[in-house]
Amino acid sequence: MMTTNAFWGVEWVEEAHEAAAFATLGLIVLHVAGVILASFEHRENLVAAMFNGRKRRD
Repeated sequence: MMTTNAFWGVEWVEEAHEAAAFATLGLIVLHVAGVILASFEHRENLVAAMFNGRKRRD
């Protein structure tokens, strides 16, 4: 929308873009924190399992 003539320089479009970017960063941080927490709870390296596709069996 920021590249169209109708919304060029409109403040709320820029603010919406900025809010979406910060929300995305916040969700990434929450996801990483959840992976770390789950790794400690399950005593397993879940990050390695995400890369190599192998997880231990219970």
